[in-house]
Amino acid sequence: MKCIIRSVKPYWFYLICEHQKTIEVGKNHPKEWMNIPVYLYCTKDINSFNQIPLEDREGYRKYLGMIGACFIPDTMEMIPVPIPHDKYFSDILLKTCLTEEQINSYGKNYQFLVGWNIDKLITIENPKSITDFYKHGFDTFNAFYTPVDTSDWKLTSPPQSWYRACY
Repeated sequence: MKCIIRSVKPYWFYLICEHQKTIEVGKNHPKEWMNIPVYLYCTKDINSFNQIPLEDREGYRKYLGMIGACFIPDTMEMIPVPIPHDKYFSDILLKTCLTEEQINSYGKNYQFLVGWNIDKLITIENPKSITDFYKHGFDTFNAFYTPVDTSDWKLTSPPQSWYRACY
């Protein structure tokens, strides 16, 4: 099954799983994205992890370096840089859990940033390893429907931002 794997820092992962952050901001997105599952890889950034409230840290520790949540985007927001001062973009800003300064700084060399709308999030109780996923284009059967060796197709490292994969 086609999917997208997106890396997020632990604090953002926490806010997403707690339904506080409902828009994840990026500099670009795949051409094909609508109705394709997006799996969230929680990075191992300890400084970010330490921003999670102390009482919640142990519950989120198991997600470090793992894929721990999934959503299927049905819309994306185009966020102009600098971000305008109006009600619509003020609401978007709240959903990103970012400040105007953070958005403008992150997108300083871009006309637009992309807001991935996170709806119908599923938290994965038993997080998955990146090696549970395969490179984009992987098919377990060749043209003659015989099983193929999967070892060369397994993912070995997380994306810097996002990439296409198969599950």
